[in-house]
Amino acid sequence: MIENVPVFLKRWEPGMYLDKVEPNTLPLWVALIDLPFYLWNGKCISSIVSQIGKPIAMDKVTKERCIRQTRQAGYARILIEINVNEEIPDYIKVIYPSENGILGKMIKIKLGYQWKPTRCSHCKVFGHDYGRCMGRPLTEEEIEAKRKKDDEERLKEERLKEKTDEV
Repeated sequence: MIENVPVFLKRWEPGMYLDKVEPNTLPLWVALIDLPFYLWNGKCISSIVSQIGKPIAMDKVTKERCIRQTRQAGYARILIEINVNEEIPDYIKVIYPSENGILGKMIKIKLGYQWKPTRCSHCKVFGHDYGRCMGRPLTEEEIEAKRKKDDEERLKEERLKEKTDEV
C-alpha cells in the first residue's frame, strides 16, 4: 500500500500487452466495529463478512483473540475479496439465536475500511467518481460553464493575435 491505497502488480511475461484491465474482484480489509463478544470466533466472523465478500484472512490480533477467547478489541479485522460490481456497505445486519435458541435477534454491525475504492457509477471504472467522469452526460450548468470558459479562451487568443499582428 502506498498512502493507504493498494498497488496492484502483475508479473511481466513476453508478449504481454500494456492494456488496462479492470479487475472483477478486489482484496479489501474490513473492520467489524464493536462486534459483540459472543460473535468473536472464526466461524461467526467468516459468516458475517461472507455477506459482502469472500473471507481470505484475519489479521494477527483478531485471530489471536478468536483463539484465546479474550475480551475483544474495538473491532475484528478481516481481509476479504469483494466483487467490484457490488456496493460496499457501511453496515451488515446479523441475525443470531437468542439464549433460548428459539427467537432470533437482529443487530447492525458497523463496517470500517482502511481504504475504500472510488468507483464511477456511470462507467463502472475505478479511480474516479461520477462527478469527475469524462464519459457522463453534462448538466445544463456544466455546459454553460464550459461554453463561457471556451468564449473567454477564444477572446484571449484573439487579443494575443491582435497584439502580435501590431508588432
